[in-house]
Amino acid sequence: MTTKLYTAAEENEDDICGLCGEAGADKIAMPNYWPGQQRPEGELVHQVCEDEECRRAHAELTTEQREAVLRSISRWG
Repeated sequence: MTTKLYTAAEENEDDICGLCGEAGADKIAMPNYWPGQQRPEGELVHQVCEDEECRRAHAELTTEQREAVLRSISRWG
């Protein structure tokens, strides 16, 4: 009989962050993104990873791009 030893990453394969690829993802990714924002490869992300990527993408937008996105959001409601 063989006993397999599992690492923490193997036990938690379902909680891999779709942005950084590390285990411990703690939330479902937001459904909306800024233009140029990296989209996760899975549905789970670390809150910190998502916040950092959102801030990065937002900072790279022009004023016109930000206004266009905000106008499109206001039409949804």
